[in-house]
Formats: sequence, C-alpha cells, structure tokens
Amino acid sequence: MAILQRCCCFDNVRTGSIASAIYTLIYAAIVLAYSAYSIAQLAGWYYDYQTSLYYIVDCFSLAFLALIVVASILAIIGVTRDQAGFLLVYMIVMPIVILIQVVECILLIVQIARAGAYGGYSGVAVLVVALIIYALFTILDVFCFLCVVSQYQELRAGRGRLQDVIAARGQGTTTFITTTPAGGGTVVVASPGGAPPQQGYPPQQGYPPQQGYPPQQGYPPQQGYPPQQGYPPQQGYPP
Repeated sequence: MAILQRCCCFDNVRTGSIASAIYTLIYAAIVLAYSAYSIAQLAGWYYDYQTSLYYIVDCFSLAFLALIVVASILAIIGVTRDQAGFLLVYMIVMPIVILIQVVECILLIVQIARAGAYGGYSGVAVLVVALIIYALFTILDVFCFLCVVSQYQELRAGRGRLQDVIAARGQGTTTFITTTPAGGGTVVVASPGGAPPQQGYPPQQGYPPQQGYPPQQGYPPQQGYPPQQGYPPQQGYPP
C-alpha cells in the first residue's frame, strides 16, 4: 500500500507527483542559474579562487543542482507515461537534498546559539528567519519525496495510472435516469453506495396558448381637395 493517498492540495498522488517534480525543477533551475552567476563573478574578482577548496565545493553544488533538474524532468516523464523506473533517480536525489537541508538547519541553530551567547540580537533575528525558511523548504521537500515514492508504489502495484484516477473520481458521481426519452415520465435519481432511488418531481403542465386580439378595422381613405384654378395670364405693357 502506498505511503500517501493524496498529496497536499491534490486528491491523488499522481497529480501531486507531477506538481512536486515541477516544484523541484523550478527551484533547482533558479538556484543553479544564480550559483553559476555567482561562481563566474567570484572567478573574475579573485584570481586564486579557481584553485581554492571553495571553488571545488561550488562546482560540486552546481553538478548536484543539475542532477536535481534532470531527476525532476525524468520524474515528470515517468508519471505521465506510467513508467515507474523513471522515478528512481528522483527518489535517490531527494533524500540527499533533504539531508543537506537538515545539516544546514542544524548549523543555523548552532549559529543562533552562539550569536545569542555573545549578545548579537540583530544577527539572531536574521538567522531565525533563515532557519524558518530552510525548515519550510525541508518539510516541503519531504512531502514531495513521499508523494513520488507513493506514486512509484502505485505504479509498481498496477495502479496510479490516469484511467485509475478517473475511475476513482467517478465513484462519487450521481446518475440521472428518465423513464422515457421524451422526458414525460418520472425522473429517478440513482445514487451510488446502494442508496434507494429518490423520486423526482413530475413534469409541470404548460400554460394554454393565449387567444390573440381581433384585427383592427382600418380608417376609410380621405377625399383629396379639388384642384385650384390658375390665374389668367397678365397683359404685357405696350412698347
């Protein structure tokens, strides 16, 4: 049986796994781009940076972030194509990410304790905010990991496919049946789970057609006026 039956805001682990992979893909791509830009800036400012231990650690971080991006893409492909094997890379990478985040949270707690012991209260506030952010990301990554593991278990058991999700959603639907195609009979509502059918309301009778008004009689045509007599032509003046 799968560890989770639903993931966060979704009613199934299939959709939740896709959302989890998209989330890790986005934040890993953003951190990867920012880290690459920072390394390029440091390499231009400090000539001995490329020979230091920090450069090696930063390059390892870039490679690991790129691996997270690849694992997220493979997880999306695996869920959409119902291939459980594509989820294995994500299931291997995410525990390492969670472990690193837990170590960072522990280091932040140690720094908060030291800053509080020396009276640096302004620095403590900043570290507490950073600790809360790291803790939230860690919890979210744990949920993403468990959701993908649950989808992997569902696929291995022959479930978790798109048709399975649609069938599970269709179990709670209600079917409306009429006794006659014309809709003149009684409507019966069939509810799932063995509930007795409920009788619907009978069809309402329509109103009788209204009688129209009789046509109105038109007015008689009016007699025109007689033509007017013109004036006689005037005599011209003698030359």
